[in-house]
Amino acid sequence: VGSEGTLVIIVGIQFSLSPLPAATSSVLGSFASLEEATVAATKAVETGASACELLDRTFLAYASSAPSGNVTLRERMEGAAAILLAEVEGETGDAAAARARDLAAAFRAAGATNVDIALTPEREHDLWELRHAASPILAALDNSTSMQFIEDGAVPLPRLPDYIEGVRRALANRQVSGVIFGHAGDAHVHVNPLVDVRESSWRDKVAGLLDDVVALTAQLGGTLTGEHGDGRLRTPLLDRVWHKQALRAFSLVKKAFDPANIFNPGVKIPLPNQKAIEDIKYDPS
Repeated sequence: VGSEGTLVIIVGIQFSLSPLPAATSSVLGSFASLEEATVAATKAVETGASACELLDRTFLAYASSAPSGNVTLRERMEGAAAILLAEVEGETGDAAAARARDLAAAFRAAGATNVDIALTPEREHDLWELRHAASPILAALDNSTSMQFIEDGAVPLPRLPDYIEGVRRALANRQVSGVIFGHAGDAHVHVNPLVDVRESSWRDKVAGLLDDVVALTAQLGGTLTGEHGDGRLRTPLLDRVWHKQALRAFSLVKKAFDPANIFNPGVKIPLPNQKAIEDIKYDPS
């Protein structure tokens, strides 16, 4: 629930379940700019969409070259700076369809160049196929390792275009390719740099890129982790995005629950001289 195993051992959980929605519909919108896609993502949040995912042009470039029988998705990728995929729920099929049509109209008003509406499970599956294929597409790339060391940043929604453009610049400056996709409704973005570990300078590029993106995140008032947690990777960097009073509170809570520091040491509260990047599982050595 956020402490990442640093405070207690959980020995039992009682769940309270919510019913599944009676019906869903989905909307895909193609946008010529990130700004338009961000406006549309805001509209999706305002209309209560249950999901809103962004596929940036960096991802689309790799996806378009991957084997796929989905002609519609290939057409929508052409010339798009970003694609949004959103899902809405309803108590009936008609209610979900009406919400999807309303969201499609909002996408068009935000500047979508193409909009597709899926009202059946089969059509929804076709639209979401590209998003679900993200990890397999990246894993299949030759001569590059999809590294997840800056993959979890989140910023205020209006700053999402600034964040993505800043990440693009950082990747270009470090001469590293990268793929950007994620949860647009939360302005939470996954960034997977594609690193060639055969290069002697790959470690320097990784360290420099991480530093660039941490600085960008702090500048935009964001957080280094919107979903996966700080872990040992981001814990030494927390002083870049949290103020001293907050960090002191983290430490006091940790000492109150775990004075001997036996629960996940080095997570949330850094150990002396702890570094963000030390042993890396991708390292050929």
